[in-house]
Amino acid sequence: MKSSENDVPSKQGGARRPRRDPELSFALGLLAIAGRQQDKRHYGQSKVAAIAAAFHLKEDSLYDCVLVARMWSAAEFRELVTKTGPFGFRLSFSHFVAAARWSNSRRGPSSRYEARRAVEMSLELRRSVRQLKKTLNAA
Repeated sequence: MKSSENDVPSKQGGARRPRRDPELSFALGLLAIAGRQQDKRHYGQSKVAAIAAAFHLKEDSLYDCVLVARMWSAAEFRELVTKTGPFGFRLSFSHFVAAARWSNSRRGPSSRYEARRAVEMSLELRRSVRQLKKTLNAA
């Protein structure tokens, strides 16, 4: 079986697992936010659990999708996720999750700006998610 360019090695070193589609993850975050706006009474664990179950995700993963969807507009996200950096480097959804988590833990407009800039630098400098987290934690 051939592996595609979207596959990444598993942590056990065995078969390759498919990489999560960043645009789909962003769309799921928007879906969860829209569900909240439609019926605030049912948002929370039960609404998130229902959406997560429908798409075979863990609830924590869906909450990450929501964090990312709140931080970037659809146009900003699409622009960054479709950009190709040096040597074909592309950002993974994990880059966006790391930045959104960091920004969410600090609150405030300057943290959002710093997180966004760090993601852009990650693309330009081909930084891994681990390197992005180090950059953000040093800020």
